[in-house]
Amino acid sequence: LAMEHVDGRDLRELARLARVGGHEPSVDIVVAILVRVLEALGFAHQAVNDAGQPLGIIHRDVSPSNIMVSRAGAVKLLDFGIARAVERIGLSVSGALHGKFSYMSPEQASGDPLAPSSDQFSVGVVAWELLTGSRPFDGDTDLKTLDRVRRHDPGSIADVRADLPTEVVVAVDRMLAKEPDDRFPNAREATRALQGYLFRVEAMVDFHDLSDWVSDVLSVLPEALRDHPSAAVSLDDALRMSLDLSDGAPNTATPSAPPLYAPLSTQTATLAAGAVGEPILSTPSTVPPTISGGPTTQTEPPARSHTRRSLFALLIAANVLLLGAVGWLVWQLTEDDPPATVEELASRIKGSPSSLA
Repeated sequence: LAMEHVDGRDLRELARLARVGGHEPSVDIVVAILVRVLEALGFAHQAVNDAGQPLGIIHRDVSPSNIMVSRAGAVKLLDFGIARAVERIGLSVSGALHGKFSYMSPEQASGDPLAPSSDQFSVGVVAWELLTGSRPFDGDTDLKTLDRVRRHDPGSIADVRADLPTEVVVAVDRMLAKEPDDRFPNAREATRALQGYLFRVEAMVDFHDLSDWVSDVLSVLPEALRDHPSAAVSLDDALRMSLDLSDGAPNTATPSAPPLYAPLSTQTATLAAGAVGEPILSTPSTVPPTISGGPTTQTEPPARSHTRRSLFALLIAANVLLLGAVGWLVWQLTEDDPPATVEELASRIKGSPSSLA
């Protein structure tokens, strides 16, 4: 398996570090990132095969953790692993829910068939989160979040942040429409709506501006960690780093404290199409994310390790008992009349009523 190396961090980590260091992205930066994500989705949605037939690709898991911004200012949409194409619809279970609940569209949360406009709704949730610092449909539990996605009306994003430009408010509100037909006809039209704001204010946000923002965000980290995203450090440590740096004191934080924020749920749920009731949740083993964005490992649970050690000790004890029983049998058969050869001993054991053979 070969994958492109992206020298950067995902948008979820960047947003958290930005809050810690006071480098929240400007409206221009957020719009520029959203435009590039929509351009990537537009390309995927319009992809065709060699015969010119649409592939019908839908990402189905657009979220900040699947959007990376490189240190060079490139925006990458990742993880098309659960994307569904027309050619392999038969391999998917009807009504299965995939992706992160908070970013699902109402039709995805209901297990209904999806269209490209579902990804557009997810982009609207990402936009809301980046511009307001909160998500519009989060509930106390995953089931409540799914229910809020299907039924809750969060209102206009302008109700949460009144200083947003009109073009941005209109675009985000339309992408978050409950009915797919009320959203933009396609990702390209959503892109143009957001670009209208950039054109009006003459904000030419290029990769240099995005690169500068990433550098500012990563400045909260010690220099050694900025260039090595595989070095894990908790968000709590990152907060202490910013406090240490502001006081001018050397940073002595070690990556040992638990994360400052709880990880987003990555549960999957299965809901029969058209069924009434609560989804059946299946929770895979997950590892709490680190700021690094690099690979993480999870040690074996202590209970499982203890069980294996107990079984191993029991196996050794059984073997010892078996060897003792065989030795006792041989001693009984040879006590009064020792055999002259090994073959004779084997014959006695085989003919003994108490033979273990």
